[in-house]
Amino acid sequence: AEIVESNMSGIPQHIKIHSLAALDLHYESLSSLDVRDCQASRPEDRDMILAGIPDKDAFNTQLRWSIFGTEGLFSQWVD
Repeated sequence: AEIVESNMSGIPQHIKIHSLAALDLHYESLSSLDVRDCQASRPEDRDMILAGIPDKDAFNTQLRWSIFGTEGLFSQWVD
């Protein structure tokens, strides 16, 4: 949720990865992230997080854009 919120707020984000091979290894799981699959140490925390996201499909789209979009976290490594 923090990735989407900071992206929407215009807060600059940076990420370091070990290698392009590491990104390739995890690309499929990253590109299919779904907020409905989130985990928390307490079930009520998970429920609270999900309750605060009214349109989960739109959130997932924004999350993927924040990661892989033209200005996303991995934009310099993917085409």
